Amino acid sequence: MKRVIFVVAITFAYTSMIYGQSDLVVDRIEIEGLWRTRPVVVLRELLFEPEDVLREEAIAESTVRLRNLQLFSEVAIDVTEMENRRALVTIRVVEKWTIIPIFKAGGGGGVNFLTIGAFDVNTFGRYLELGGQYERLGQTNSGVLWFRDPRFLGRRLRVGGDFWSLARNRRLYDQDAELTGGYTHSRLRAHLFFDRELNPHLTAGGGIDLTSDSYSREDLEQDARDRSIANGLPLPDGESHISPYLTLHLGRLNFDNYLVAGNLTEIRLAYGIALDDSSENHVMGELSQRFFFLLPRFWGNIGVQGVLGQSTSNSPAFQYYIGGLDAVRGYFDGQFLSPAFWRLNLEYRVASIQTEWFVLQHVFFSDVGNIGDDLYLALSSDEHPFVGYGLGVRLISPRVHRFNVRFDYALVTGRDGPGGISFGFQHFF
Repeated sequence: MKRVIFVVAITFAYTSMIYGQSDLVVDRIEIEGLWRTRPVVVLRELLFEPEDVLREEAIAESTVRLRNLQLFSEVAIDVTEMENRRALVTIRVVEKWTIIPIFKAGGGGGVNFLTIGAFDVNTFGRYLELGGQYERLGQTNSGVLWFRDPRFLGRRLRVGGDFWSLARNRRLYDQDAELTGGYTHSRLRAHLFFDRELNPHLTAGGGIDLTSDSYSREDLEQDARDRSIANGLPLPDGESHISPYLTLHLGRLNFDNYLVAGNLTEIRLAYGIALDDSSENHVMGELSQRFFFLLPRFWGNIGVQGVLGQSTSNSPAFQYYIGGLDAVRGYFDGQFLSPAFWRLNLEYRVASIQTEWFVLQHVFFSDVGNIGDDLYLALSSDEHPFVGYGLGVRLISPRVHRFNVRFDYALVTGRDGPGGISFGFQHFF
């Protein structure tokens, strides 16, 4: 019996020493690798500070937070035990280049574009984003200025605004993908927003959109203009709206440079209030879900995205254009117009070349979607959905923020479409 008591006492003492008295206290924090970013940008992401007891979960979450800033190509947190159970915490990072000139040339779905401008996601080394760009899309001209502060007042509160002058040619097609006409849609837009991270997997926010829309055929391609006149298609009425909206983000996507893991649900609900007699009030709701999976070893990354939307508006300014540039590859840009839609996108991404400065990534993809007068009809339609599928490559620089050149070749089925090459910057989703 005495032997049992002795063993229990020794075990208890050892356990207390390991789990009760072995916690390290942060003595100081040092940061290595910064050449432009201010130390405060790193320090405010940490879940510990001097004189705190250091926990493994705090180190792990702080590492994730630093990577998700997307300012660093490498992040490591090292702990060195000192005297009297004190700890030196060393943050080692490799900064990306974040002052990015914008020069994009791309195409897909029957339209080409050219964009020039510049932005910096780390302005003054303070993790502030400022940018501006000009875009030539088809025969139209657009421009935008924007700002973002993802850590307003040092908190996990993001505020921002965009100021736009937009123009886009909208070509109209029948069920056989034959051109029937079109118009130029011009929009002046001022947009302010905020969102607050309530916990790492829940962010809520909202904003306000002020828009003024007008329509003409002055910059429309000649073939679309001739078809509009021949078919007697009227121009939509101009309109102005102020649209307050709410957003909710559930989950989180975690970034390890160009690789992504996690899931994110995004909900957006807007109410458009008409500012003139020719406009109407409306409601728009959108739901998107993204999943990203990292496969073992060098087997790559799988991404899945599902999106659906519903609008109560009869105006083309507040309905959904579904087509080749940003929704279903292989179809004409804006080929499908509807107040409700759904679409699914799937990509398998695997790299054949990986270096510090350059990555060659190969992509196998499939996109599918459908439209309807409401979501029920879009989801239950007897008409075949439109499907695009094919292969692509990505040219990525891990050391340059958001440098990702995309080339895709798509085939289509289900509905008539041109298929072919689409290209541009950034992943499709």
